Amino acid sequence: MVVYDLNCASGHTFEGWFRNLEAFGDQLARGLVACPVCHSVEVSRRPTASRVNTGARPPVESPPQAAQGGNPVPVEHAGRVMARALNEFVQRNFEDVGSGFAKEARRMHYGEAEERNIRGTATTDEVRELHDEGIDAKPLPDPDADKPN
Repeated sequence: MVVYDLNCASGHTFEGWFRNLEAFGDQLARGLVACPVCHSVEVSRRPTASRVNTGARPPVESPPQAAQGGNPVPVEHAGRVMARALNEFVQRNFEDVGSGFAKEARRMHYGEAEERNIRGTATTDEVRELHDEGIDAKPLPDPDADKPN
């Protein structure tokens, strides 16, 4: 896999991932490479800084800091710490509408109820229907998802 820095005719910069140079050239010739901003297919490669990994030293990662207390968190637990912090924020700042989440989200979307931050439960089908109607609904990450059952 190779990553190329690309430009469109309007000057927007973006990157593209391709199997190899030939795959890039083939997709470009067929008009399959387009700018994500303006959708122009007039795209060209930009000079790219090379990076050679000599394997001499592994990259050093600084551990994320805990949300409270500032104690370093082991990298392997960072996702769980962030998910827990997000869940706590939502618990404190969003109104719990329980199993009526889809109904209340629709009411707010269509101007039948005051817009506000809400949380609750919805089935997969309800979430799909909300998205089909242009209503954004996101599940909260499970802070314990990577723990064994």
